[in-house]
Amino acid sequence: MAVLGSSADPRSRSYLDRRTAMCGALADLERALDAAREGGGERAATRHHARGKLLARERIELLVDRDSPLLELSPVAGWGTDTPVGAAVVTGIGVVEDRPCVLIANDPTVRSGALDRLTLRKIERAVRIAREQHLPTVALIEAEGLAPASPPELFRGTASTLGALAALNAAHIPTVGVFFGQPGAAADVGCFDSTVALRGHPTAGHAEQVAEDERDALRLARACVARLPGPVMEPLRTSPPTYDVEDLLGVPPSDVAEILGRILDGSEFDEVQPGRGSEVCAGWGRIHGHPVGVIAETTGPVRPVESRKACRLLRQAAVTRTPVILLRQGLAHPHRAETAMAAAATGVPLITVRIGGWCGVPLLNTVARFRFAWPDAWAALSPTEPESSALTLSGRLDDDGIIDPRDTRTVLGFCLSLIALAARGRAMAGVGA
Repeated sequence: MAVLGSSADPRSRSYLDRRTAMCGALADLERALDAAREGGGERAATRHHARGKLLARERIELLVDRDSPLLELSPVAGWGTDTPVGAAVVTGIGVVEDRPCVLIANDPTVRSGALDRLTLRKIERAVRIAREQHLPTVALIEAEGLAPASPPELFRGTASTLGALAALNAAHIPTVGVFFGQPGAAADVGCFDSTVALRGHPTAGHAEQVAEDERDALRLARACVARLPGPVMEPLRTSPPTYDVEDLLGVPPSDVAEILGRILDGSEFDEVQPGRGSEVCAGWGRIHGHPVGVIAETTGPVRPVESRKACRLLRQAAVTRTPVILLRQGLAHPHRAETAMAAAATGVPLITVRIGGWCGVPLLNTVARFRFAWPDAWAALSPTEPESSALTLSGRLDDDGIIDPRDTRTVLGFCLSLIALAARGRAMAGVGA
């Protein structure tokens, strides 16, 4: 593979202006994340601790392996809406007893953990990832029903969420439910393969194991995961890019070669059809040792030749089941071409990252395993529609989270490891990937 060149100049005015704007967007993101981490506020957290209980993120910290990676999903869900930032639940993918697991933890400091529309959507997205990646799921439950003034259809949404959890059982995906304070019911317990409840809790009579306190409950949950069969997480293999990832704050998103040179292993990229369809860059590379296809859009208009180029790579990736990274920006492919790309991507482990402004209907998001955005990215349904910021879109759960551009390679590497682990697990079980 050829090593990509670089002409980025950290002293140029365009670089410095871009970096300044990106740092401002990162500051806005950090404030939104702070709001999510605060949950119901200091007074609610103090009252919760006074009852001898742990916060949602404290429970997760005790559950996962020490110093292991943790990818929080949709952390700013609810931003810009009537729902508190974070949507009263923490979801993510963490490593428990060397096994990556989807984690769902109600935040009881926010409306006593009561559920609303975005809370349910956030949980359902996490469950969908668990199903697609065949990941064990651990739910840390402490919620008191639905939020006040919830519309009647939300009751159906609750049933749908419970049904999604139960469907994991049908797909032979292990689930563990840990009940910390919800009144509980046999139906709730029945959604999980393994259950843990606190002694004296109403659910204790239905749970398989009874814990003396919250820390003991988390210990028992770890033991449930430790008994699971299947492959375990392997450490990421490193072959760093030639160029400094810090430059991702300053290089323009339209210069996709500069971006790829700071994401791919050794900055090596095997471009296909370099002389055709210049508004889409396509080719092959590696990220943390994982082979990947890459489709990187520029800001120019997309013509049929670009769409055919992207479809061709997606079809090739489908044959070899190679994951594809799609960097999105600019104008969408024509609707028919976007539909064709979505069809070609069926069965392809696809990860999308919105790196700049983008106009169109994101059909490929419906088939993506993971979807992320950079902090200053935006989107609109058409050039005449108002733009929505990255925070607004993430608040509506249009993606799985906003990531610092400098963390793009690490986040992609973690997701690619999950995809590879799922493929190994299916191969061991004799099931198609």
